[in-house]
Amino acid sequence: MKRALLIGINYVGTRNELRGCINDINNVAAYLQTTRSYPAGSCIMISDATPRKPTRANILAAFKELLQGVRAGDELWFHYSGHGSLQRDYNGDEESGSDSCICPLDYVQAGLITDDAVRSELVQRVPQGVRLYVVLDMCHSGTGCDLRHKFDDTSYLVDQAAPLPRTYEPAAWALRQTSYEFKRYAKTVGDVFCISGCQDAEFSADAYLNGQAAGALTHSLLQSLGANPGTGYKWKHLLKDVCCRERIGRFNQRTSLTSGKLISLEDPVFVVPAPAPTPSPTPSPTPSSTPSPTPSPTPSPTPSPTPSPTPSPTPSPTPSPTKPQAFVIPLWIQVYLRQLQRMGRPVPQWLTAYIAQLKLWAMNKRDIRDIRYIGNPNQKLTMKMMLSR
Repeated sequence: MKRALLIGINYVGTRNELRGCINDINNVAAYLQTTRSYPAGSCIMISDATPRKPTRANILAAFKELLQGVRAGDELWFHYSGHGSLQRDYNGDEESGSDSCICPLDYVQAGLITDDAVRSELVQRVPQGVRLYVVLDMCHSGTGCDLRHKFDDTSYLVDQAAPLPRTYEPAAWALRQTSYEFKRYAKTVGDVFCISGCQDAEFSADAYLNGQAAGALTHSLLQSLGANPGTGYKWKHLLKDVCCRERIGRFNQRTSLTSGKLISLEDPVFVVPAPAPTPSPTPSPTPSSTPSPTPSPTPSPTPSPTPSPTPSPTPSPTPSPTKPQAFVIPLWIQVYLRQLQRMGRPVPQWLTAYIAQLKLWAMNKRDIRDIRYIGNPNQKLTMKMMLSR
């Protein structure tokens, strides 16, 4: 069985509004159904445009729906495109001191979905033998599932004196990848893999690519998977292809791969399920000369009265999120980021740490802040910090 949960939130009508998240999940659904042979109706779609809104309660309920009835050999896919944020870590399982969080549509009223909740409600419930692929196209998503093993890519151009190319050619890039183990996280029972849009202190881009608004991670991921539909596509190639495509697009984000169990990057991304064993034919019984006695008919049981159905309670309507007040990041940071982008350089660690400290300072005052790049076809970036109380 194959099943997918695809959540895209554009936050329509708010100051946090994005443009490409619904496009992301529509494109992922098309890929899964055409290339990965997901049956029609196997994709659970939740967005601003669907009757089932991406509220906190609906997202957590959808986790249970995704896992319902799964067994060994099944493949699951969870894709989230939307805002991500940071929240103070209260149980001490984060090295950075902050939890990565999903921002549901009603996060102002209902709160965020922390990486601890994603792990407890989804990741730890995946049975043995089931593969779950998670894609988090959001800010601060590096450890969005709290998985034990982490892999990063720092591949570089073979000709380091050459300018950054406009198109991606795998042979032009030398492979360089590293791994890390978070020993504080227990291994998962099932096979869980998470592809994150950026590191915990970084931001994911919502850009305009090939005539359509889309997330930088989702766009690069679908390009890489679409160019390599075979079963021999390895994790090391997927991680390299996605990261190099993001660099060519001048996006200041570093995609990472995390897994619940130790894997080799030489392993294939997708596993071909073993064919079901063909049952051997059962020999027909030898007829006996002695006739068997005819069994007496079994009396039918008296039917019990059918209980009257209990009426289900009418769900209360979810309040619409209030518009948060916008706070613009200082101009010197915006100018500096534009200069880095023109030169094709990553955001320095001190700057990401500085912005993260601003966000943590705001959280001490019970504020919620979220950052996401907003791009345009001319590659001119503006950067806003959203603040909600």
